Amino acid sequence: MDSYDAKENLLNLEIELSKLRKHKKSKLENQKHIAIVLEAVEENFEDISTTTVTHYMISLLSLLDESLDSGTKEITDLTMANSAMYLLDIVFKYASPVILREKFIDLLAKIGPCITDEKTDAPLLKASIGTLENLLKSQDLKTWVNKDNLQLNPLRGLNAILELCLDSRPKVRRRALEAIEGILSVVPLGTKEGVSEHVASKKIIDYGINALKTVSSNSGKNDKETANMQIQLCKLFEIIVVTNQYPADKLEVLINILLKLCKSNENNLFLISNIFGLFTKIFTNDSIDIEQILKSVLSLKPSLNDELLASNWCDLISKGCITLSKKNDLNFFLTDFLQIFITLKNFLTSENSKIVNRCFVSLTNLIENSLNQSFMVTEDMNIEGEIEQIIESLGNELLDMLSSINYSRAIPEVLNIVALVLNKISLKSDKKVYVDILKQVGEWRTNAETTTVENVAEIELVLGAYLKNLGTDKVLQVLPLNLSKKTMNNGPGRAWFFPLMRQYTRYTELSIFVNELMPVLELFNEKMENSPKESMERKIFETIVDQIWHCLPSFCYLPKDLTLSFNDQFAGDLCNVLYSNVELRPTICHALRNLVDSNKTEVEDLIYKDLFYPDEVLSSNLEYLKRTKVSNMLSVLFNLFSQTHPTKRHFLLTTIECYLNIATEDDINKTFNNVCSMLKTELDKESTLKNNKEDSPAATLMDIIVTMIKYLPEASFTILFSIFNITIKMKHQTIQKKSYRIISKISEIPNGKQAIAQFIDGLEGVMIEEYSNLLTNARASRLQALETVIDLLPNDHMHFIVNIMTELVLSTRDVNEKTRELSFSILIKVTDMFLNNKDGLYILDFQKLPGIDSNERVTVNFNNLLELMSAGMIGDSQHMVSATVTAFSCIFYEYKDAIIKSEFNAQVWEIYETVELYLDSNSKEIVKSCIGFVKVIVLSYPVEDCRPKIPGLLPKLLKWSNEHTGHFKSKVKHIIERLMRRFGENFIEQNFPESDKKLFTNIRKLRNRSKRDAEKEDNEVKEENVNSKSNRFMSAYDDVLNDSDSDLDDDAEFQEFDEQGNKKKTNNSKKQYLTESKEQPLDLLDSKTLQHISSSMPRKTKGKRQQQFEYDLDGKVVIQKNDKQEENDDPLGSLPSGINAYLDAVKQGPVRGQRNRLKFKKGTRSGDNDDFDDDDESAGDKKLLRSREMLKNKIGKKRPQKFKSNRKL
Repeated sequence: MDSYDAKENLLNLEIELSKLRKHKKSKLENQKHIAIVLEAVEENFEDISTTTVTHYMISLLSLLDESLDSGTKEITDLTMANSAMYLLDIVFKYASPVILREKFIDLLAKIGPCITDEKTDAPLLKASIGTLENLLKSQDLKTWVNKDNLQLNPLRGLNAILELCLDSRPKVRRRALEAIEGILSVVPLGTKEGVSEHVASKKIIDYGINALKTVSSNSGKNDKETANMQIQLCKLFEIIVVTNQYPADKLEVLINILLKLCKSNENNLFLISNIFGLFTKIFTNDSIDIEQILKSVLSLKPSLNDELLASNWCDLISKGCITLSKKNDLNFFLTDFLQIFITLKNFLTSENSKIVNRCFVSLTNLIENSLNQSFMVTEDMNIEGEIEQIIESLGNELLDMLSSINYSRAIPEVLNIVALVLNKISLKSDKKVYVDILKQVGEWRTNAETTTVENVAEIELVLGAYLKNLGTDKVLQVLPLNLSKKTMNNGPGRAWFFPLMRQYTRYTELSIFVNELMPVLELFNEKMENSPKESMERKIFETIVDQIWHCLPSFCYLPKDLTLSFNDQFAGDLCNVLYSNVELRPTICHALRNLVDSNKTEVEDLIYKDLFYPDEVLSSNLEYLKRTKVSNMLSVLFNLFSQTHPTKRHFLLTTIECYLNIATEDDINKTFNNVCSMLKTELDKESTLKNNKEDSPAATLMDIIVTMIKYLPEASFTILFSIFNITIKMKHQTIQKKSYRIISKISEIPNGKQAIAQFIDGLEGVMIEEYSNLLTNARASRLQALETVIDLLPNDHMHFIVNIMTELVLSTRDVNEKTRELSFSILIKVTDMFLNNKDGLYILDFQKLPGIDSNERVTVNFNNLLELMSAGMIGDSQHMVSATVTAFSCIFYEYKDAIIKSEFNAQVWEIYETVELYLDSNSKEIVKSCIGFVKVIVLSYPVEDCRPKIPGLLPKLLKWSNEHTGHFKSKVKHIIERLMRRFGENFIEQNFPESDKKLFTNIRKLRNRSKRDAEKEDNEVKEENVNSKSNRFMSAYDDVLNDSDSDLDDDAEFQEFDEQGNKKKTNNSKKQYLTESKEQPLDLLDSKTLQHISSSMPRKTKGKRQQQFEYDLDGKVVIQKNDKQEENDDPLGSLPSGINAYLDAVKQGPVRGQRNRLKFKKGTRSGDNDDFDDDDESAGDKKLLRSREMLKNKIGKKRPQKFKSNRKL
């Protein structure tokens, strides 16, 4: 039996019904009526203790009965029927299937009249279809079979839905099709296991086929109506196919009908498009055998220039081929691939570019999915012969396409297809027909050097595919370079090949570079030396030489003849170039790395891997390099490394690591011993300490040693620690830095940490002793080494932490960011050890501390750490005090949760009181750290603990509120604002000093203003959304009239105030005005009316001015000279115009003020003044402006309200 969870379904029903209850106040009557009916139904459930879905169903069915006539079953109340059926559609989704099966006949009898009645409208039909769908989905196989021949059965309801699929109303049709899809997607209960076919699917198919035949036979009277019904039937069949309910035995009948429709309705493009859409659904369904269908569709070949039919046809064939190839790719390739390719390629000759593009996409999909590379390496001789024959025939077709004038418009597409085929057939491209294609395409590219040839990019794509698949050696046999002394007279030169070789050459012979390209290099080097330095010829020769050398990494990528071609002579030539030509060093090093890396990584993109590159070949190549070349190559690389500046030798370092990775242990030891002896010689020289540069010989040797650590055996660790002990004492920045880096590198290798643990006592002593000799540049490397030692520190070596604590604290205020981050990281680790030492693991031995005569051994805790760090609070230097406070801030912030719950909370407040005293210090460095510490404490620790400290803290903080240096002003303001949010404005105001009340008032106003601005922005967004909906179809003139103010508004402005006495901002930005004169009323029908619309209120003229113009009998303007007129008067000033309105808007509009905010002039400052000069302002206005500016500048810019992490304290 099918399981039914009553509670879950009731909960889901409640979720849907809750959305309907909101429509009780809706302006739409249908929505409002549904909500009222739902409320009335639920009022009847007040006396019921537990409401179920069945209660809803019974109540709504009774309402549905009331809307029908009891005798005739005709609809008497359409509104009530609509609402009841709409709610039943929802309720039936969550009703019990058992009840729906038992009461099927009664429920169908109640739903039926709502479908068959003449008064039924579309909304009622849609709801009735949904209700009937849920009812039919719940029926079992016995009910569907109807052995008792009941009159009311599921097939009768299904027929009603099928008839509605052809209804004239689109929404009804769509809902009926959705119902059919829902019914077919649920297999009736009682169906045998493994059977996915619905019992009603054949009935639906028969109905659709019969209806399609009937409609097609009656065509001619109303072709438009007939076509629409045919389209709807196609959509019905699409649903059957999508749900996998179409039987194979009836598929051929449907295909024949559809093909006949296509032939008889060639002019109805929309119908044919829907038919092809149905074919696409069929072809993409893997459960349908479409081989015969595909052949039928292939026979229905459309015209080459019919855009709609040809495009859809090509797409359809492509999808069918993909489906067939997924089932049996080899069989499809051997039987149908070539024929379909020949059929599709003809559409590339179309004059329509869209058809050509769609055909190109179809051919690409056909080749991608049908031409599998695994066919090329088959071991079956019979199949291999057929495959080669098909590939050869395919090559003939491609050659014909490249040679025929019919495909001239589609040459780019043809070239892309050729490249794709070459990438698929790989080494099979050595057949004669493909060589002919190579010759033709190569000739086109050669001609491009002298004449204008189109599609050069596609041509190079094809040539690159030949280089990649056929092989560089065979391509050069067909298209020789003709650039050496021996071959330069044999034909045109092909220097354009070099960039293609660099990009596409892989898995080839290195001898090609040695025998073919090296002679070309010699020739062009001679020509370059004989050419003038600044001549164009020399630059061309240099470019060619550079391109040839850039091909070397590609030839070195897994070459087939590594052991033969990479001999001592060629390796020596490369080393000579490395020494002589600095610019080519990165390229040659890249080639040397490729020789090693390509033999170490697995070959994935080559189908002939097992034939050419088995694992034995790769291992033998590496063994050859390891045995014959690594030692000498490392010597050369080390020499180059020492000659190159540190900022430009990263590629050398990478190459050295690559060869160290494959070197033998004897070679590594030999090289390491040589480097150590050279380092000892350099360190013994007196000039080493004087040459304090990064590229000094000793520093370079230290770099090499650090690089080799990763590959050294364990026996060399003793030598490394000896080097560390010697170099750490040297007053050389780079050497000292590299010395500390030795410890960090040793910890990164296997067994390295064990080696450090063995020498931990000596390392501790050396690091403590050499702290006084530490140079600035080496501090970060030293801290990294200290972190490594602390991680490996034994439990009873806490004296080491005590000795380095001063260094850790001071490093928190270092200039270098990396140093600060490392110091904070170490402090956190140390704090974790002291704070979580509940088991007594970490022990401090006083005997190992300098200056203490005691044999006591104590277990450390967090209190010991605080006492140890507190010593820095009474340090002699300001820097030490500042660093100590910063260290406390880091610890107290990172472990605030653990400290608050522990017994160490009291010590925190003792330290807080000490830090608070330092706020009165005159040292800005100390105060800056103290402000950060105070911020951490008062904003992170409990409110009840912090509240008593606030009255004493505020005066000390406000002492620095007027200090601009070091951002003290903004820091103090930010802390006070955070305090107001945490402790309340009233509490802060009560404890705020009277002398600084202005600051408090300013902060409160800014807070209130930001709140108002936020609310204002939200309201404006809401208003804009409403206005955009209501005024969307208004004209510009109607928009102006609706937005303009009434004539009751006067010129006077009224300033409003809020409850706290702050001025409210007035928003007149949306007001618009009409400018007109009494002598010339505004003509609203004139095209220039919009010029008289102003965003600002026009000025009133103080007196009546005389008319400036007179007109003669012909209507021409007569200008009379007026001696009394001032020179600066504007003769057009009295006339209303768009220009004057714009000028008025600019003069009276907003200006940008502080913090880029808009300000509007008001009162006397915005009267009739025509400019913003200060001379026109009164003395009172100037004083008011000055006082406001001073008040704004008192606090400064508002900083973002966020708390910095410990690393930024």
